[in-house]
This record gives sequence, C-alpha cells and structure tokens, in this order.
Amino acid sequence: MKKSYLLFIFMVLFLINSHGFVINKVNLAGNNTIMDSVIKLSISVREGDKIPQSEKELVDFSENLKNEILELGFFGNAAVTIVPVSREAANLNIQVLEFPVIKDIIIEGEEEILDRNEIISRMKTKKGDILNINSFREDLISLRDYFFEKGVILGGESSINLSEEFDKVIIKIYRSQVNSIEIEGNLKTRDNVITRELEFEVGSAYDFVKMRRSYQNLANTGYFKKIDFIPQPNEDGDIDLKIEIEEDNTGEFRFGGTYGSENGLTGLIEVREKNFKGKGFTLNVKAEFGGYDNYELGYYNPRWKDKKISQGINFYDTKYERDSYSSTGVFLSTYEERKKGFNISWGKYYTRFSRFGATFYNENIQISPATAGIKDKNSQTLSLSISKDVRDNIFYPTYGYYAISWIDYTGGLLKGPDEYTRYTTDFRNFKQLSPRMVLATRIKYGKIDVREGSVEDYELLSLGGGNSLRGYRLREFSGTEMALGNLEFRYSMSEAFKLCLFYDTGSMNFNDRISKSGSKSAYGIGLQFKTPLGILRLDWGKPVESGRKTRNYFNFGPIF
Repeated sequence: MKKSYLLFIFMVLFLINSHGFVINKVNLAGNNTIMDSVIKLSISVREGDKIPQSEKELVDFSENLKNEILELGFFGNAAVTIVPVSREAANLNIQVLEFPVIKDIIIEGEEEILDRNEIISRMKTKKGDILNINSFREDLISLRDYFFEKGVILGGESSINLSEEFDKVIIKIYRSQVNSIEIEGNLKTRDNVITRELEFEVGSAYDFVKMRRSYQNLANTGYFKKIDFIPQPNEDGDIDLKIEIEEDNTGEFRFGGTYGSENGLTGLIEVREKNFKGKGFTLNVKAEFGGYDNYELGYYNPRWKDKKISQGINFYDTKYERDSYSSTGVFLSTYEERKKGFNISWGKYYTRFSRFGATFYNENIQISPATAGIKDKNSQTLSLSISKDVRDNIFYPTYGYYAISWIDYTGGLLKGPDEYTRYTTDFRNFKQLSPRMVLATRIKYGKIDVREGSVEDYELLSLGGGNSLRGYRLREFSGTEMALGNLEFRYSMSEAFKLCLFYDTGSMNFNDRISKSGSKSAYGIGLQFKTPLGILRLDWGKPVESGRKTRNYFNFGPIF
C-alpha cells in the first residue's frame, strides 16, 4: 500500500515538475531475438535526455516513440511507460510484441508456372529469419511485378499472405486467363488481321511476354499509328483485354519526281496500298522514268489464310545505266542494262522469330551497246533463305538483331547459259545507348562459286555507293568474294529528324592474290528526314585513303 502511495506521489511530482525529468534508464522487454542495442540505436531517445513535462507532451512523446519502434518492422505492437525513480529522474520502460521467426515459405497452386528458387531469391523474407513486416511489404511489390510478367495477377485465386501465427508465408499461384478480347478503333482493318498477330487467344493463359510480342507484331505491320493494350483484371482474377488502335494511312499515291545521287532526276508515279480493303495484303503499281526506268506490278500477302505463311508475285521491267570498273576500281566503260521478268516468293515462320523463304526469278537481260563485251542473258534463279529477326521494330529498330543467309542458284537444272551459286550472309545488330542514341552495326559477306561458264559484270558482288561503301562510286569494286562492315551512331533530334555518324569498310576478292583490290574504308556524317515519301537520307562519305574527295549521296530509306 505504501509503495503504491509513493508511486502516486512520484507521478504527481513528475507531472507538475516544471523542468521535466531526465531519463535514468531505458528498459526493454518482449524482444527475444532482436538485441536491446538494435532497438536503442534506432530510437531518438537516449539515457540522459529530458522527458517533456505536460500531459499532452507526454502523450505525443509516447506515441512518437512507439511509432519509431514499429517502423523497425520487427514488432507488431509496443507500449511505452514512464516510471519516476526520483524527483528529477525516471525510467523509460518499453514493452514490445516481437514477430515470430519464419518457419516456412509455402507455395501452392500451379507451381510449375514459376520457379520456386526464383521466387525465394526475389524475397527479402527468408526462412529462419524473424519476420520483418517492412521487408514483407517490399516482397509483395517485388513479387507482384514478377508475377505480372509471368501472367499471374494477384487477386482472385492468387495471393501472398502470412499464416495466422505470422510464422509462415503462404503463396498461392494460379495463372490468370484471357477472359475476353475487345478491339476498338479499327474502322478499316478487319478483326482477323489484328487477332492473327496476337500470340494468345480467349481462354489461353495470360502472359505478359506474349502481350509484349503481340504488340510488336502489330507495330511491325505498319498499319497502325497507335496501339494500346489495356488489361483489366475481373473479380475472378482473369483478364478482360481491350485493344485500342488508331489506324495509319496505308494507301499511297505518289506523283512527281525524286533525285538520287546514283540515278539522277527520276519521274515517279506510284499507287500502293499495303492494307488492301483491310485484309492486310499489299498491291502496288509503280512507274519511274528519267534517271532510270522502272515499271513494277506487285502483290504480297504476309499472312496467307491468316497463317504464318507469306506469298507474293512481282512483275518488273527496269532499265538503267551502269559503269563498269576493273577489279582495282579503274573506270572501263558505261553500258545500259535492261531487265524484264518476274519473281514468285513464298515464306514460312517455323519459330517465333525464324523464317524460311524461297523465291523463283525468271529474267531476260539485254545489254547495249553490244560492244561493251557483256552478254545478254535469259536465266532463272532459285533463291533460298533462312532468317531470324528479334528487332523491337523493323522500321526503326533500337535494339535486337536481324540475321539472314541465302543461296542463289542459277543455271544447271534451271534456264541459263552459266551455272553458279551465290552465298550471302547479312547480320545487323542494334543497341540503344541512350533514349535518343542507337548504335547500329552490319556485317555482310558474299561469295560466288562458278561451276560452268562465267559471271557477267552486272551479276558480280560489288562495293561502293550510298547503300554499301560510302565515299566511293556505285559498284566501284566488283568480284566473286566480298566483305562489308558498317557502323553507325544514330541520334534522334526529333521524331522526324536523325543525325548519323558512320564508318564503312569493305574488301573485295581478298583471297585472290592476282585480282586482290585491298581493303577500303570511309567515314562520314548523314542526315535522315521522315517525309510522306519515306525516309530521305543524305550522306557525306570521305575515304580514308589519300587523294580521295568527299562524295555526297541522296537516297530513300536507311542503309540497313
């Protein structure tokens, strides 16, 4: 009774003390795993500090101290008591409710969807450690993002919870399904042209990676100006997907003239529709005349019967001037080449990124004047190719690569006076260095194996010109074996304007001791403009070798 009376007196004296009390000692209780020193170092009050004097200040002091302790994450609750021990001193007693040690991490449901070790490696909460609620909350965010990428939506059947005793983490995994697909904004394009590019369907498992690839597939058609995928989880945890698109102008009528550094001034009439009647195939009629003559009529369907099979046919009649050079680049003569014929193409994707293609050419080539010493030819060629394309965008790539190898077989069982095979490999790589800068590289190799007859000048591999080795004349170096390398730093000044620094190098007939022309290199700067007619490219190339002047190039489309 006397002790209670004395305690009451001390409390009264403590509350009315105008100077407050000094903390004599900080006592901790309830922390079985977390050391006293960890708690004491984490709070803002130390032994020797003064305690506030008024009742309101004491309440605020206790509440703030409690929050500091709970912010550590190891405790479910905390109580703060101030016990006077003298007229000017008091003890600070802190009672905590410590979370238990995690006994297990239990994963239930479709465990094969996600790797158990991968899930645990992404968690800060570990078996055998005391539960820290802050770390657990961070785990919820980290795993939610990871699950979303793998097609698991938290909610419905999927959840991450603690057991009632707070000593186990229970993760339930059920992959969400695509419940519905709604397409909006396609005024022209048919629904099947859009859905055939999707790598999922209603009823299939939701997969973020497939969503992203489907987006890229639609962007690569060139039919749409804007594409938005809006996944909306429903009450069951499944996904109702809305696809909002804005169609681009896919029809073109071009009339006028163009100027190219290699073909001069050329008149142009072209009608082209790359999404004919919204069915997703291309029809084009084209006539160019002046600097060179070119007449074309073509059809191309990238997805025959909505399958991953392409087919096309193209008729053409072209005529243009060529300059002939020796193997060392010495000018010999100028002749006119006229090529009439057609080609039929077929292709099929045998994996997500890989494609096999075949094209048959039937051509009649006439050369004038006859004194040029180059033969006319009526020949057929079968071209077989294998390619792999993992670029993010085929029109304006910022990362990924494109690799293609093809074989052109002429003569033999096919029509033609000569029999030879041309082997070509082309590898292009793109790496984004910053949001505006892309490093683009290309390596190309070609070789012609002649079995019977000869290879005419216009059939030889060549280097030089605005689309291969800038700084040199078009087809200045030709032969039966060629290697080419291009390196470009592409900087986007705006959506419609790009600056390019480049370095080109190439070798011709480098394994032929007699006709070896050596390695040639050049560097320069280029500008690209996005116009209604396509990408307009201006390049200035300076050969590394002395005595060579800068050459200018004016072309349409990127070099690769």
